[in-house]
Amino acid sequence: MFIPSGCGILLVGADHTTISKNTINNNNFIGIAAINDYLLGSLAGIPRGGFADIEPFPDENRMVQNTLKDNGSASPPLGLPGVDLFWDGSGVNNCWKNNVFHLPFPQGYPPVCSRVLMNTA
Repeated sequence: MFIPSGCGILLVGADHTTISKNTINNNNFIGIAAINDYLLGSLAGIPRGGFADIEPFPDENRMVQNTLKDNGSASPPLGLPGVDLFWDGSGVNNCWKNNVFHLPFPQGYPPVCSRVLMNTA
C-alpha cells in the first residue's frame, strides 16, 4: 500500500469540493490533505505520463470550520510529515478558513481563500 494508514480526508486532484464542519481526530498520518495526482502517483510508482488525460491539480476546494486534533502521530516512511492539515502547494483558489488545528504543512500554511468562490448551484 502506498498511502500510509491513518488518513482522515484525502483530496487528490479534486475540484469544487467542500469539506466543512467535521471533527477529525487521531489519524496516524494526516487529518485533511489536498494534493495533486502526480504526488500520489509518485508514491505509487506511476510516472507522470500515466496522468496525461487528466488535469491533476486540486482547484477551488473549500476546507472550512473543521476541527482537527492529534493527527500525524506516526512518522510515515515516505518522507512526508504527519500533520493535521497538509497541502502540497498545487492548485488554485483553494480556501482553508476557520479551521481549528495544531500541525500544518508547510509551516505558515494554510492560506486563506485567495478569492471568494461563487455558488453555482
